[in-house]
Amino acid sequence: MWELFKLVLAIVLMPLVVASIVVFNEHLSILPNGLKNEVALGAFVFIMIFVFLHRLEPIYEFGQNIILKCFQFISPVNKAISCFFPFYTFLICIFYLVMNKFFKIDDYNSIGFYIFGFTLLMHVVITAQQLQNGEKPLWKPNYYFSMAFYFIVLSMVCVLMLDLALLKFSFPAFLKSLFLMSKKYYVLTVKKLLLLH
Repeated sequence: MWELFKLVLAIVLMPLVVASIVVFNEHLSILPNGLKNEVALGAFVFIMIFVFLHRLEPIYEFGQNIILKCFQFISPVNKAISCFFPFYTFLICIFYLVMNKFFKIDDYNSIGFYIFGFTLLMHVVITAQQLQNGEKPLWKPNYYFSMAFYFIVLSMVCVLMLDLALLKFSFPAFLKSLFLMSKKYYVLTVKKLLLLH
């Protein structure tokens, strides 16, 4: 019964998940000088490496183990935190902030955001893979619910990381856009279900 409830809840969350992904993608336009393309390139390179060369789990697990140890005082919640917190993406944001603050490395901006895209997609894909492998039932209700919730929270975490790296406070604007987009998708979904045009 609880598993069925999780599956229903995952379905109910889908418009919000889609809105999170769309609004996060639009939010990348705050990046200076078209660096959104560098994020996309980093993500694309990760896909090529993951599919054709190496799955990179040891690198991912090393970072996740650091998060688990940092938050072990609130175990077992630290396992959930490690899913929502992309360790390497956070490191690159801190590195980017420090280097730009003290050394003005404008020539290397594209490399920083390339690595941001690479590490972010690595975190998303390998986390999803591990969550899926960890569930036995064929219909995987826990996986669908976890991934729905995960995408929503991760989009917020990544916006906060970008705010940190760029020293901008765009999070309230992101939340407002997310609310409006989610509302739009829920209204469209209800209209389709009720056969209203």
